[in-house]
Amino acid sequence: MKSPFAVFRKHQKVLMVALTGLAMFAFIVLDSLTQNMAAFPPIFGALVGVGLGWLIVRNSKYTWVALSVGGIAGALIGLQFQTTSTTQAAVTTSFGSITEVELQNAARRRETVNQFLVQAFRAAHTGEENPQMFMLQNYLFGGNGDPQQEALMHMLMMREADKVNFYVSDQQVSDYISQATSNKLSGGDYIKILRQMGLSDNELFNLIREQIASQSLRRELMPRYVATPENFWDYYQKMNVRQELATVSVAVEAFKSEVGEPTDDELKALFEEHRENFPSGSDPGFRQPPRVKLAYLEVDYDTVAKSVPDVTDEEVKAYYEANKEDYRNQTADPFPSQFGEEMEGVDGANPFEAPGLNAPMLAPGLPAPVGTDTPATETGDLPGPAMTPPASTSETPAPATPSNPPQPESTSTPAPDGTTSAIETRPFGKSFALIQDQPAPTDGTPAPAGTSTPPPASTTTPAPESTSKPAPALTAPAPAGTSMPAPATTTAPPPATTSTPAPEGTTTMTPPAAAEPLPEFQPLDDALKERIRSQIKRERVMARINEITQSARGGLFNIVAKYANADEDNKQEIAAEIQQAAQAYAKENGLRYVETPFLSPEELQESEDHPIGGSTEPISIRFQRENARTVVEQHFSGPDLASIERQRYLIFDAEDPSTLNRFLHWQVAFKPQHVPTWDEEGVKEQVREAWVTIKARELAHKRADKIAEILRNAEDQTWKEALTDVTETGKEGGQKLNVAYTSPFTWLTRSSAANPNPFAPPPLELPELPMIFGGISEDFMETVFRDLEPGEIGVTESADGRYLHVVRVDNRTDLEEARASFLAAQGSLFSPFSPFQMMTYEDSRNLVRQWNSDIYEKYEVKWVENESE
Repeated sequence: MKSPFAVFRKHQKVLMVALTGLAMFAFIVLDSLTQNMAAFPPIFGALVGVGLGWLIVRNSKYTWVALSVGGIAGALIGLQFQTTSTTQAAVTTSFGSITEVELQNAARRRETVNQFLVQAFRAAHTGEENPQMFMLQNYLFGGNGDPQQEALMHMLMMREADKVNFYVSDQQVSDYISQATSNKLSGGDYIKILRQMGLSDNELFNLIREQIASQSLRRELMPRYVATPENFWDYYQKMNVRQELATVSVAVEAFKSEVGEPTDDELKALFEEHRENFPSGSDPGFRQPPRVKLAYLEVDYDTVAKSVPDVTDEEVKAYYEANKEDYRNQTADPFPSQFGEEMEGVDGANPFEAPGLNAPMLAPGLPAPVGTDTPATETGDLPGPAMTPPASTSETPAPATPSNPPQPESTSTPAPDGTTSAIETRPFGKSFALIQDQPAPTDGTPAPAGTSTPPPASTTTPAPESTSKPAPALTAPAPAGTSMPAPATTTAPPPATTSTPAPEGTTTMTPPAAAEPLPEFQPLDDALKERIRSQIKRERVMARINEITQSARGGLFNIVAKYANADEDNKQEIAAEIQQAAQAYAKENGLRYVETPFLSPEELQESEDHPIGGSTEPISIRFQRENARTVVEQHFSGPDLASIERQRYLIFDAEDPSTLNRFLHWQVAFKPQHVPTWDEEGVKEQVREAWVTIKARELAHKRADKIAEILRNAEDQTWKEALTDVTETGKEGGQKLNVAYTSPFTWLTRSSAANPNPFAPPPLELPELPMIFGGISEDFMETVFRDLEPGEIGVTESADGRYLHVVRVDNRTDLEEARASFLAAQGSLFSPFSPFQMMTYEDSRNLVRQWNSDIYEKYEVKWVENESE
């Protein structure tokens, strides 16, 4: 058998020449093309022309002529393609057009410099265990924004550098490289990196010089935001000054019927003025957002549920027994059992339970007040008998307590066992419970614990002894002017005798009976049976829906796969076939087939006819649904237009969280955002609606001003009384006006959403005021907090421009008190994590955005790619 290498050995010289030529072409030509793709069309055309010329006349004596003619012709044709691609403007400016290729080249030059710096840093730190790569970040060029926007800003800054003759010397470039590499880059490593990247020393210095000039000038021209004490005072007010509003709303919609028909000239003038803008608040805009047309199959939960058999009682019982641990009653064990028997006291008592009180307690170390006189009960204060401790069994008489002025000899008898006198005290105000007091000896010394103070022998008789510890009694207060014996305590146990019943007129408190302990498991009653039955039924329905969905996905995949293999000329015909096949599949399997019109993200999200817009990816764990992508995100969140268009007829899965209906959906067509033409479908209707809304808003403004004037002249009348016969439009029989009042609110409030940065406070946002229809905006807050003083009446718009609000400011925080608090809180104002510092960051970003807009306006920047569909 002939060796496969025989041909190579026979034509070795020719093939080696060819391989050498291809290698040179790859290293020289292709490498150059990667640096400058604009040169690719003419070179590729010349190669194709040479190849065709050789094939046609390869055996003729005019071969070299044919090769030359073919190469020249191919280069000219390629040059035409190059001219077309490179002259197509991506951006127009005051100094000329900038093409897509020029933007790409600017971005590529920056990437080349960054690539060199990364390799140089690594070479300079060779051998180090953990080189600190983060130190290099400050020396890399470019930002985190859109690459095209960054490339354009670079080119604009180079224009600024030319105007001011901004120059970067070789020494500055050399110093920059040294600083980026921590002065550790050797000459050998430097030359090695240049060879690897195919750069000369001069080329690298020019590239770095360009980046330094652009970045340095940008930093010099960009404004810096410095917050002053007055700014912090402004932030403090936005978060701490509170006020209320009285408001009356006037709807713009109510005045549209009073607007006449516009002329074509009026509509065209409005269209030309706002054709390039998106709508914002009350300002019209006719730039069209991206829109997508979807088709979907819907699996209805209720329909599937009817096909699933009902759950029997036996199945419920079996499920309960198999999952009984899920229905265990959550009963806490007694506290001491958590520590074992060794934690119990000597006598078996619970060491964590406080002992009972033997005497009334006011506070640690405070003696009871002196005196035994019981004051008269105040009418209306704490009705009902006073709670008293049990009487003492001690027979030791106590010394008499003198009274001033002297009282006649008392004829009262001692209280029976189980009752005692009480002194009502309210040391902490009337909202606290009554506290029992114990009299002290006459010399003012607190009675020692465990001793008793006997009453005078001449006025009292010892109470009968009792063997049982009487229950606490509720005793009515004694009449004024009489004295009763004070309670006494003893440490000696009483003799065992029969207990004496409580005298008539006293109420004995009986401790509540101990609650019966809960059973270990919840009983399988009717309520639990129904809950388990619903759970089993839902699980079975969802399992059946998953089966139907998986089967439908397989069937749809076979249907829509035709589109991927279709020729460009046949795709429209294939799309029609897919539509018919999907409709037939839905009808055969009892599913619902739907096609939406072209919908923007907002229209899809809010569509009532197509609930798929509010659906998300199916998630088995329900509380994690917030992390699932929505249908809007599935079809509009591609990194670029091409990736979104590649999703055509790619099948997605979604589930409606409210109904649990399942959807299999795919993109039928897509329209990118664009500036419309006057003749585009639906544009005239959109412009007319905007014109009518503008005119209706003007009428609503006039009406709101009139209502505000009525309220200013209302004098002593309330708003409701002043507007009794006033209608929204001022016409008889119109909608009556409604007066609403807000709760106190501040300009800004902390968001309930967590901050992505766990070390930062929650973000700030405008509060939600439900009675302010149409939402609130910064302009709304500017009016009600800055333009209007407390008690003043004014008119302001809602955030969406659909309502006019007549407002009156009420109950605003006193600014002098707020300023005093502000001055006292300076230590917390300047913390990096204070909300006020976060507000300075936002103001700084807004300042940079405004500066970028000013630069664009200065050079009349306009992105051409957004003007065509």
